[in-house]
Amino acid sequence: MKTVTIDIDGVLNNYPKCWLDFIYSECHEKFATIAEAKTKLGEEYKLVKDKYRTSGYKSTLPVNPQAVTLINNLKSKGYKIIVATSRPFDKYPNLRDITFNWLKSNNFEFDVLESKNQTLIDKYNPVFHIDDELAHVMFYLENSIKVYLLKRADLTYNNCEKFETLKVITSLDEVLVNID
Repeated sequence: MKTVTIDIDGVLNNYPKCWLDFIYSECHEKFATIAEAKTKLGEEYKLVKDKYRTSGYKSTLPVNPQAVTLINNLKSKGYKIIVATSRPFDKYPNLRDITFNWLKSNNFEFDVLESKNQTLIDKYNPVFHIDDELAHVMFYLENSIKVYLLKRADLTYNNCEKFETLKVITSLDEVLVNID
């Protein structure tokens, strides 16, 4: 069975918008980017992030409708779906349950929820990964795993052309036209 790994935040949902919306609800201040929020909030940023992860807010996040279509198509083609996330389950034990329940309640067809790290490659041997942050996919690229990087307006993607197995995309629909 062919396996793919897919990130959550920024791929399955509308991160960073959802995070910036939460900051606004807590601090009553709008920020255009995460970098701006970090700079202006300083130490308060970490406190708000803790609350974001523990409040249950993540269980209400809207989904990227393209993601549901993509996953359903992948499942119909026989792919095993591993949802691979950088969410800190070790630091926030309830976050795994919140995440699992969010995936299920939003009808994502997936096989396993895992923390994103090098062991995913050894354990599942994915044919490709979908993410939105270059920093979070280096271990895939170093192992010549195909990566679809969903472009975000708040991030820059410099030097991406040096990675043969990396394709920067602007829509999840682009993944569907590239798979068999």
